[in-house]
Amino acid sequence: MFEDRGLSALRAKYPHHPAVLQFDALDQLSQQLARRNANTTGAEDMFRGVARFQADRSSWASDPKGDDYWSFVEDRRARAQIRSRIGNPNDFGDVITELYVWGRLREHVKSCQLIETPGKADLLVTTASPSVEIAGEVKRIHRQSDSRRVRKSIAKGSKQIYATLGDSNVGDVFLHIETGDNEIQFGTRPHFVSECLVQVRRELGSNSSSHVGRVIVLWDEFFRMSHDLLALRRNVEAIARTNSGPQEIQPPWELGMTMMMLFSASGPGG
Repeated sequence: MFEDRGLSALRAKYPHHPAVLQFDALDQLSQQLARRNANTTGAEDMFRGVARFQADRSSWASDPKGDDYWSFVEDRRARAQIRSRIGNPNDFGDVITELYVWGRLREHVKSCQLIETPGKADLLVTTASPSVEIAGEVKRIHRQSDSRRVRKSIAKGSKQIYATLGDSNVGDVFLHIETGDNEIQFGTRPHFVSECLVQVRRELGSNSSSHVGRVIVLWDEFFRMSHDLLALRRNVEAIARTNSGPQEIQPPWELGMTMMMLFSASGPGG
């Protein structure tokens, strides 16, 4: 991904870069599994990090062709933008979320283009039948944020969708809400996610996001299925705007973005 074996250059510049932390967690976990002593106090924490890493990459990561890891991104400008952004620890998570959504959409539509142009939406989707262009903007809400930031993110996404398509159509905002590693009871929802969903519904009833037809909300949950078996579930909920707007196509993309992974002290599973 970084064309940097062991991430030595990235580690020297940003020792706490998310990619460095993920690399170290995977390396430590591999060593523990090789020694067959993974059933230790910190092993589950490492499994959680590895599970998120696998979930994030599940829709787009592939074996690189030749020396260019990012060769699967066909647009040269988008490829250059990705390379320039992933080294910044503040942008890394945003880029990975964009790639996750892009990868999932490609499985269900005629085409999905990464735009990577400042001021415009992240994605331009073309549906197969009927053939319609829909802009998609990917946003990420950090755990440290106030839930009210959701409204600002959606309103900004509305402007970016307008800059991409003009008045002819509305688009979708894909909102990834960061959650912690704490376990929740099966069937419940993290409190911060519930607060954010309230803000989504409020914003979709306003005029400041008139070019957003839906918000597709994504978040992760950990819950315990047995004493030594944990599950990571990536939840997706689609919320449509409450007032009428331009005619739009609303494919059920959220159905293809939900996923679950199981892992235990003996190693991750699917």
